[in-house]
Amino acid sequence: MKVMGKVYDVIVLGGGQSALAVAYYLRRSGLDFLLLDKEPTPGGSWQYAWDSLSHFSLAQWSSLPGMIAPGGAGYYPSRDETITYLRNYEQRYCLPVERSVEVTEARRDDDIFLLETSRGTYQARAVVNATDSFTNPIIPAIEGREEFGCVVMHSSQYRSLAAFVGQRVAVVGEGNSGAQILAELSRVADTLWVTPKPPSFLPDEVDGR
Repeated sequence: MKVMGKVYDVIVLGGGQSALAVAYYLRRSGLDFLLLDKEPTPGGSWQYAWDSLSHFSLAQWSSLPGMIAPGGAGYYPSRDETITYLRNYEQRYCLPVERSVEVTEARRDDDIFLLETSRGTYQARAVVNATDSFTNPIIPAIEGREEFGCVVMHSSQYRSLAAFVGQRVAVVGEGNSGAQILAELSRVADTLWVTPKPPSFLPDEVDGR
């Protein structure tokens, strides 16, 4: 495998929100850095999220440094708006990203990190891991699942409610993904929400808002 001759000060693994935020500050630092993203296009894991997904916090709390998220202060940006925002953010700050590069191994050789990738071996003095678990979902082992005979899927595999019209669906988990998917499916399916403890909801109004 080809070894890249250049040694970067920092290599960031990933191309989503966390990676771009790190890159923003690296750009200001003057360090020589590079982002390696295994996805072919900008947008991070938002590209593979379900169609109706939106931010769970308002735009002013969802913005990356230096650039306000779309829609204004009281708005919840959608999936497609977020993908466009991440692409524009990357272009605005001319962030150096190499795409469709999958990192398979990272090892230390004296004071240099060697990153084995699908494109060759990259070298860096420091590495920031800004990847997520979206493409490597964890579905817990459940006794009897093999005999269940029905569909068991992770939230990362959910796309839209169309396939669940008139079905009986159990949504497991009280996190943001579980709550939003449940709210959507409950409009067209017979739903059951399974949580280890009663969900805790924010009040409708906080400080008069």
